[in-house]
Amino acid sequence: MQSAPPDMALAGIGLRQPHYKDVLERKPALGFVEVHSENFFADGGAALAVLDAARALYPVSLHGVGLALGSAVGLDAWHLDHLARLAQRVQPVRISDHASFARAPAIAGVYTLFDEQGRALYVGKAVNLRRRLRAG
Repeated sequence: MQSAPPDMALAGIGLRQPHYKDVLERKPALGFVEVHSENFFADGGAALAVLDAARALYPVSLHGVGLALGSAVGLDAWHLDHLARLAQRVQPVRISDHASFARAPAIAGVYTLFDEQGRALYVGKAVNLRRRLRAG
């Protein structure tokens, strides 16, 4: 089922676990509900059943917090696969994620940060980049 477009005259809400029962029973007028994608990656279960029930009432927006779009080690294939499966199931009106640098390699190497024109802005080395980044 294709997700209906959100009603732009109505605000959406972040649908979190403490609000599931209230929203599903009261069915307030909402433009959409937004959920954290990663909370629904499991195959089946109570959380996915709640999402299906909410999806029957409202357009759904999937917002992730773990894809790490700015990661030095690329995108996580497992995460992308589960997000694609969830998107196919839910047919969201939008998908978003944090553009964060959340994952880094734990191996030794030289790392270069480039600008938009391809010029090196910074060259550094680390025995373990992940540990070096955590040290700040």
